Parts: sequence; C-alpha cells; structure tokens
Amino acid sequence: MKILYYYWNEVAADDMISTLLTQGHQVNKVELSFSNYDSDPVFEQSLKEEMIEVTYDLIFSFDFFPLVSKVANEAEIPYVSWVYDMPHTTLFSPQLRNPMNHVFIFDYALYTELEAKGYPCNLYHLPLPVNTTRITKLLGEPPLYSGDTFDVSFVGSLYEKCLYNKINYLPEYIKGYLEGVMAAQRSLYGCNIVKDALNDNIIGELMKHVNLGVPAGYDITYKDLFADIVNAKITSTDRIELLTKSAKTYNTTLFSGSDSGLVQGVKFAGTIDYIKEMPAVFRTSKINLNITLRSIVSGIPLRAMDICGAGGFLLSNYQPELAEFLDNGVGCVLFDNEEDMLSKIEYYLSHDKERKEIACNGFEKVRQNFSYEVLVNRIFDIVFRN
Repeated sequence: MKILYYYWNEVAADDMISTLLTQGHQVNKVELSFSNYDSDPVFEQSLKEEMIEVTYDLIFSFDFFPLVSKVANEAEIPYVSWVYDMPHTTLFSPQLRNPMNHVFIFDYALYTELEAKGYPCNLYHLPLPVNTTRITKLLGEPPLYSGDTFDVSFVGSLYEKCLYNKINYLPEYIKGYLEGVMAAQRSLYGCNIVKDALNDNIIGELMKHVNLGVPAGYDITYKDLFADIVNAKITSTDRIELLTKSAKTYNTTLFSGSDSGLVQGVKFAGTIDYIKEMPAVFRTSKINLNITLRSIVSGIPLRAMDICGAGGFLLSNYQPELAEFLDNGVGCVLFDNEEDMLSKIEYYLSHDKERKEIACNGFEKVRQNFSYEVLVNRIFDIVFRN
C-alpha cells in the first residue's frame, strides 16, 4: 500500500514507519504545521498538493487531527488515527463524524463514551504498541543486559505546571469542594468520579471565575474541560506524594524535566532519550513505577507498555486493562494505594527471581500481543475488511 504518514514530532514515528516499510508498504512522511486544529486553508491546500502526484491508499497519524480528517474525507481516502494522548479534545470535533475516519483508541472507557454518542465514523478500541524488535536488538533478550543499576525508577512529568496550579482566585468554598473531590479520587483507581462530582451548581460558580473556551461545534462541555484540569492536578499530587514516600525508604531515581526540588530524597536524573536511553533504564531498574495520568480511566498508558516491552519490571497503579491484558502478578504487579505500593516495593526488591520472572512474562505478553507488527496487521485487517 501507499501510505501518507502525517508526522507531528511524536516519539512513535520511527517505530511505526520502520514497521510499515518492513511489511512492504510505501510510506511518505509529511510534516506540515497548522495555525488551528479546525481551520487552516494553507495547511489543507499543502496536504492536498502532497496527494496530487501519488494515489494513496491510506493516511495515517498518531492522534486525531481534524484538518487531516477533512482532507482525507474530501479525497475519499481512509484516514487511520491511533490515539495515544489523553485528554484528547479533538476527538470531539465535528470532523470525527467523517465516514472515512478509522479511529483507534487505547482507553476502553473513552472508546465506550464516544461509541455511545453514535458517531457515524469507525471507532475501535486498541491498546498501544511497542517495538519489541528494536528494543531486543538494542538490549538483547530479557533479562540480559548490564545488571541492576537502579532500585526504583520513575520516568515522566510531575505536572507541576498544570493549569489548576495557576488558578489562585477561587472562593474558599469552591476550593474546599474541589479538594474534597480530588482527595476522594486519589483513593480510587480504575474509575473516575471527577466529572460526576462537578454538579451544575459548582460548574456555574467555576464559570464565573475561570474562563475556558469551549471550541465551537465540539461535542464537549465546560464540565469536560474542567474535569481534565482537575485530573491533571490529581496526577501531579499522586506522583509527587508517591515518589516522596518511595524515596523516603528506598533508592528512587526520577527521570524528568520537572522541578527537581518537588520530591524530597529522590535522585534526580533529568530527561532521557525515548529511543536510545529509555529502554535501558527500564531494563536495568529493579522496579519501574507507573503512576497513570488520571484522565486515562481504564487503558494502558504508553509508558507502561514501554516498560514491559523493554523487559522491565512494572509496578503500576491499578488499571483495568493492565489487569486484563498483562495479568496482575504474572506480567506486571498492580497496587491499590500508597501503603500497598510501598509494601510491594519492599517485597520485590528482596525477591529477585520472582521479580525477573514477572518482567520476562510481561515482555512475552507484550511481544506476542502488542508488538507493532501484530497491531498494525490488526488495523489493516479491520480497515480494509470494512
């Protein structure tokens, strides 16, 4: 097939393109900037010009871009978008209704929400991929590599620059209510109560103090947007407090571009390269923590897939799809709360054989079920079967 790949500087591009080329497809990587997700005549014309000389069978992008969808629909070319970022506001764009769309969503809870709205486009649930072939060439078959370098590691942002932290002018009773909601959500994994807790009275008060522009024509509300803001704040609190607790007792390393002073006692190691450095960190960490962004209700975050795909041991907060696809205690280990996390860190740091067996099991489950080769073939089977 001839595939136009829309590139926006995402980390997964090289893995996806190399997989497509290996499978015998022709790929044209197109990088175009736009001024607005929904309206940019210059972008649309440039993308159309890319399609004049070549008759493409498919347009692909990671994440959903309304402008790409519009051009694909006019040209009657299937547009495959594989969503791996959340929250993902553009999924509520009017362009989602285009019949040439084939949208693959990694979070089953979001998939069911969109499915219930009755969009005429093609929606599917599909977990995210890992390039186990590339990683195995880099590191060898797990658990082989250079031994254990780190005890406990976390790779990711602390979200300290989230919008909620910039809102410092709310009335005390509103702040108190929101803090109660956040405290309640922090004790729950596998479900999200934030949106339901933002009742009409609270939303009415928030709208007096916080201006959030709801995109015109989008099937989304002020409540949806503010829930995303609250979920980011909860995630920030989760990560800072859980890492602080871990660092108090265990050697804990943070790989992040966030403020190094936010987590007391942690060893701060800065950012690392996704392709060249991250797999080795995962492989050589005895325990890799995953603390999921709260907007991801059921799905497996890309970071968790990356850990298992590198042959690393994954200790994650409970996510329904992690329990379903990787099997808690077999391919990964899940915790329910702070105390449970600390208990499992202590246990698995002192049980090397069991820890390595789980890491290898997780790798095999990912390689067999969630490698790029397997999931790309599944996408094409679905799109062209339909």
